Amino acid sequence: MTFKQYRMDRGMKQTEMVALMRECGIEITQPVLSMIENNKLDPTVEMSAWLAGMVSETEEPMTQIEETVLDLLNNASRDYPLTREKMRDYTHQADPVNRRAISNLRRRGLWIVSGDLGYYITKDPEELKSWSMKYTAYARSILLTDTAMRRRLVE
Repeated sequence: MTFKQYRMDRGMKQTEMVALMRECGIEITQPVLSMIENNKLDPTVEMSAWLAGMVSETEEPMTQIEETVLDLLNNASRDYPLTREKMRDYTHQADPVNRRAISNLRRRGLWIVSGDLGYYITKDPEELKSWSMKYTAYARSILLTDTAMRRRLVE
């Protein structure tokens, strides 16, 4: 789905979409969105990731693992987060499978954040923004590392 399709499907004006993206920490202006929608400018990685998250397949039914993880998250909090160990005990799955379930639940719109001790659902927009900035910085670091590694392939 394109940015324009997403906006049009929801009956939003460009200014409303820009405001929504800014609320999520995406630096964008209305003229930039217009250029992206008219294929005159490529979106940044962050913009593309935002759109992908907004249009995830939320119509797909949850898997059993996702349902189990959601039940566990509903009983977790900042003070008592859901640990990797507890997820493994309840889902009987390895960490990568459980992390994928967390990612899928986030794509469904759940405000799942993580700290040093585990995962929990926040209702605080500022806490979500703070977590999102850290997560985006981590993604950037991965992309920079990948770029450097690929550069070595060419040499």
